[in-house]
Amino acid sequence: MTAHDYLSTGCLHGDMLLPDGRTGHDYCQSDMGAAGAKKPAQCKFCQAPCSCECHEEPLLGDARRLAQQARRQLGPVQMVAARLRALHEGRQQ
Repeated sequence: MTAHDYLSTGCLHGDMLLPDGRTGHDYCQSDMGAAGAKKPAQCKFCQAPCSCECHEEPLLGDARRLAQQARRQLGPVQMVAARLRALHEGRQQ
């Protein structure tokens, strides 16, 4: 497990053209940064992988988006279930 959800500054800028002619995504994916050698698509402090979809296979990116959407939609359902459980437990006491 990594320390955090890392998004490269390069990927944050996306398809914007940088002064050296690369896009932000190209910069993130390369092994050479502005200050020299770097690990592609990886946090320099904890090695967390860049979370940008430009690094994923298309189907993996789709699966990740669907999982995030399901988690967002499941949140309210879990809250209702917890309230119902609490009400039910209160009636049994």
